[in-house]
Amino acid sequence: MTTDDVKQALQHGIDAYLRSISGETLDLTIAESIWLAAPEASFIHPRGHEHGWDQIVANFYRGTMADLLSNRHLESRQRADDKCLRRRGGRRI
Repeated sequence: MTTDDVKQALQHGIDAYLRSISGETLDLTIAESIWLAAPEASFIHPRGHEHGWDQIVANFYRGTMADLLSNRHLESRQRADDKCLRRRGGRRI
């Protein structure tokens, strides 16, 4: 795999993740395609540590993204020095 192949694969994963959480509704079908949708999945985020796909969906996708962050319009921007996520038209996160 070349460096460009790796960059393209990473960009594809980031774009899919953004589609899964952005907009008016969550897209759990996309989420399931990028996560290990199994009991051994693990996800650490600012609000906690989820163990297993069911907890990731319940506590991150629904509990955090849907319930707390209802205005989810994120985009990925390439900068010369790094990759960052921004709220559309907003600050770097």
